[in-house]
Amino acid sequence: MKKSLLIILSAICLTGCFESMEDRAEREAKEYTERNCPTPPDNNTILDSLTFDKATKTFCHHQRLIDAADVSANVFESKRAQMHEGLTGEVRANLHYKIYVEEGYNFAFLCRSGSTGEVVFLDTIKNQEIK
Repeated sequence: MKKSLLIILSAICLTGCFESMEDRAEREAKEYTERNCPTPPDNNTILDSLTFDKATKTFCHHQRLIDAADVSANVFESKRAQMHEGLTGEVRANLHYKIYVEEGYNFAFLCRSGSTGEVVFLDTIKNQEIK
């Protein structure tokens, strides 16, 4: 009887310790932001935060563009397809995202002008494009 009770209690405790993939993604995005953001400038880009939207299963990279990269939305529109392809390759190559790609998650990149705060580029990479 004691053995059965111990097994049941252990199973309940272990079940309570596990977090869903969505909770894990949300926690990891928050922890990454707290530890690393804003990042030092890299190619005139600063990562201000990483967020996760449970409803759409989407990680979003919130970036700020500075200096030469701080241009109008028109410049990004003319290179949208090229940028989308490059960002898709980056997500595909990111080993940390591998488990999230396998679970069907999406990845978005939102870029704001460092001088005006205006959104100049927003692109979402759907999971089907990554595989």
